[in-house]
Amino acid sequence: MAINSQYTFVLSLIVAGLSFAFALWKIYSTLLRPYRTSLRNLPGPPSPSWLFGNLKEIWNDESSVLHEEWVKQYGPNIIYRGFGNMDTLCTMDTRALNHILTHSNEYQKPEHARGNLARILGKAQIRELTEIFVEKAIQASAAQGVLLCDLSFVQLRDVWRAEIDKQGEPARIEVLSWLGKMTLDVIGLAGFNYTFDALDVTKKPNELTLAFQEIFNSSMEMSFYNILRTFLPILRILPNKRAQRTDDAQRVMRTIGKQLIEEKKAAVMKELAAEKADGVVERKDLQAATCSHC
Repeated sequence: MAINSQYTFVLSLIVAGLSFAFALWKIYSTLLRPYRTSLRNLPGPPSPSWLFGNLKEIWNDESSVLHEEWVKQYGPNIIYRGFGNMDTLCTMDTRALNHILTHSNEYQKPEHARGNLARILGKAQIRELTEIFVEKAIQASAAQGVLLCDLSFVQLRDVWRAEIDKQGEPARIEVLSWLGKMTLDVIGLAGFNYTFDALDVTKKPNELTLAFQEIFNSSMEMSFYNILRTFLPILRILPNKRAQRTDDAQRVMRTIGKQLIEEKKAAVMKELAAEKADGVVERKDLQAATCSHC
């Protein structure tokens, strides 16, 4: 009996010690380490809030406008303050961007940002799918993907021309949202042979398009509680309207995604079963090419 009590006491001490060490590490990595970084030597705008830093300024302004003003004032490499006044690097230096993009394993998004993306898009198994997509699927569909990009650029050009004609010259167009819609169209056609019609202003958005819009719009909502949910995962168990909307949109995406995969698998199996004279099976998109190699 005494041995069991001693064992329980020692085990409790070990658990408490590990928990305390983990808490100290999280406090250091989240709150203290950013204040010891060499980024603090870079110029940047003053922080108007000890809690939100420059975030409210950024979110209340148009996309990238404030960043461009800061770059003009302080140079191509600046820092601004995020939540808790933590330093955030902003660079428009092409050499720095090239280095970062070619060393993506070393320059990853912060842990809380990766967590947000995982909740929005799901934990994609990129490493496991690299061989299928890069070495096989992309080779099979690369030419068509380029063609789809060209066609989408033409459609985007026509949309902007119509907007300019409607506003009259000079016209002001918010291009980032339109580029996002064009990207959605290209991904849908090249990747899944699915038509989003995000650039077609004459059509009502379909269910999957609305789901994507809801997810990314909800992820852009800023409030003190939403930020706390990002840094304190335990708060995510509490009911939240934003989280409910995101869950509903993800449910739509999963349902339609599973349907697309099943339809594509059936189509690929039908093509493989058909004995073509030339022995070539047509692959119309990345998903079809991937399914044929699974």
